[in-house]
This record gives sequence, structure tokens and C-alpha cells, in this order.
Amino acid sequence: MKKLLVIVFVLNFSNNFSQVSFKIHPGAFFIKDDLCEIVIGASISFQKENLIYSLEFYSAEEAGFFLPEPPQYFNQLGVLIGKKKNRIQLSLGLTTFWGEKRTTYRGNTGGFLSLGSYNSERFSSVGIASKIGFDLIKNKRFLMSIDLNTNINYKYSAFFPVLSFGYSFNKKKT
Repeated sequence: MKKLLVIVFVLNFSNNFSQVSFKIHPGAFFIKDDLCEIVIGASISFQKENLIYSLEFYSAEEAGFFLPEPPQYFNQLGVLIGKKKNRIQLSLGLTTFWGEKRTTYRGNTGGFLSLGSYNSERFSSVGIASKIGFDLIKNKRFLMSIDLNTNINYKYSAFFPVLSFGYSFNKKKT
């Protein structure tokens, strides 16, 4: 029943907008002198005239073999409001930012291929997110853009460029 209510709410909310789009965002992630190599995200955006309302989620993790322990990861969930003019989009909003970051080196944990063990810290924080996007391809349905995202918070600020692929539902105005 709860899922049905959420679907009805989203459909009713989206009815007021001229365009609804869904995107996935693969890219790279940089946080305080570290490169957390892979980031993947997803977003849903509602556009009315030149205003865009977005709900976005990004998850970043280290990728590779023989990584130090424990692995680092970062997540971001945010709501952004922005403006779009021609092919450029500027957005600003609030986010929650959480994850686990390695701190001090503890030493080698043994093993031939070990890169060592670190102390780590789990954190969560509220921050301000900004996004600058440039549309590479935009036709009636398919979207492709380059987005530069930042998260400014009191714990760890982050920067991550992504390549966005999306699908758009354009609505006829009545």
C-alpha cells in the first residue's frame, strides 16, 4: 500500500512539469587529497520552463586489486534546484554526505600482497551541493551531458565530474 501511495504521489507531482527525466551518472570522485576511483549516481529531474528540481544519489567506492584495509566509500543524497539556459544547467541544493575514510596508517597486516592497514573513521554530514552541467546531446528523448558536482560540508568536501546519460519524458502542454 505504501508503494502505491508513493507512486501516486510521484505521478501527481510530475503532472505539473513539462519534462521529467531519469539519468545515470558514471564518473570519478575526489575528496580531500584522495581519489576514490569510481562513482555512480542516479537522478530524477522535473523541469518547468527553465527551472529544474532534482533528487540525486551518488555512491563512490575504491576499485582495484590489493587495496589497503578498510576500503573507503562515500555516499551523497541531495535535493537541488537549478536553472537551465540553452545547453547549460546550474543547480544548488542541500545534501547528506556519509561514508568511511581511512585516517592513520597502522602498519603492514602481513601477506605478500598487503598494502597495509589503516584506522578509519565513519562520518556523516550535511552539506551544500552545486552542479554545473553542459548538454552534449539533447534530442526529444535521449540526454547526454558532462556535469561537474561539488559537495561543500564541514567534514570532507568533494568534487566529482561525471558523464550523464538519461531518458526524458516530454509532456504536451494543455
